[in-house]
Amino acid sequence: MYFLLSILSFIDASLSTIDTPRLLENFITSGQSISFAGCVVQMALMLLQGTAECLLLAIMAYDRFVAICHPLLYHSIMSHRLRVQLVAAIYTASVASSALLTGNVFKLPYCGPNVINHYFCDIPPVLQLACADTT
Repeated sequence: MYFLLSILSFIDASLSTIDTPRLLENFITSGQSISFAGCVVQMALMLLQGTAECLLLAIMAYDRFVAICHPLLYHSIMSHRLRVQLVAAIYTASVASSALLTGNVFKLPYCGPNVINHYFCDIPPVLQLACADTT
């Protein structure tokens, strides 16, 4: 239980450090645009950490289910080795999902002014810049 909580706190701390430096830079320079490379990096990291957090919350729900419904078998079902393997699987799936989504979004053809007037790079504003059909 505490192992999974420590992983969750790490994910939450790293999630807030992804967009905070960009936000502080925008406050200092009074600008709201983001470069294309910065957008790629920010989107990939946000997708990575967001997917990892969602999957970890599902694992934590299963952990609590086993602890409540099968308390005598809890230590044999949820061993430390299994928890480490689940966290490794979470990050493997998160990296694959992030790479797939980011790669598919940024391989679209973009034309015209490629400026996103946001401090945060998200998928819908980037898809609005694409020249190809995104439906």
